[in-house]
Amino acid sequence: MKLQSFVIAITTLVAPMTIIAQSEEKFGNYTYCTECKYNYRDADGDWFYSHSTESWCKVDEVKCQEISCGPVRGFPCCNDTSIKVSYSDADGEWGVENKKWCLIEPTELDVNIGVFAWHDENPMSMEPDHGAIFCFEFIDFSFADFKKKYDIVYGEVNGNHEKSFYDGGGVRIETFNYEKNDNNNVILIFKDKKTNKRYIKKFSNVTVYVTG
Repeated sequence: MKLQSFVIAITTLVAPMTIIAQSEEKFGNYTYCTECKYNYRDADGDWFYSHSTESWCKVDEVKCQEISCGPVRGFPCCNDTSIKVSYSDADGEWGVENKKWCLIEPTELDVNIGVFAWHDENPMSMEPDHGAIFCFEFIDFSFADFKKKYDIVYGEVNGNHEKSFYDGGGVRIETFNYEKNDNNNVILIFKDKKTNKRYIKKFSNVTVYVTG
């Protein structure tokens, strides 16, 4: 889900997605990015340049630092883990806590997945300083069956929301925010296509191998 500015004041208890409003604020002459990834940084903060549109947008650091539950910004996670599901939509399962909507945290995914990551230091490659690829392989579960049942909704590397997708026989994350580090933390969130229930898979201390 692309990052948007959310209006979170709730006067009556209605379905959570009915109160979303997109901000039209700008940083000078530049619009704010709809995501948190960046490929340039200066004294004004983080920026993203789109090669497809040949345009810049300003990363909204304030919004990107908001407390979130998975990829949904503006709504907190439920503090009480025993809260029952009151509503379900494309963003996950929702509960009610202190008369306000909260997002129920995803369930740990009980599937054995291996990860291999690399960083290309070839000066001719795209973004050689900050580009890295993370590949995830299903070890003891049918990938074909898994893909039929679940959608990928979120991929995160070291706190940055990154592009994630099915690729061949597994999952792939591509990032241009990579900083050289042997202890990378990675998160994948999947959604059951029928129930909208979300599942999370966490990977700690992932080593990124250098190529090129």
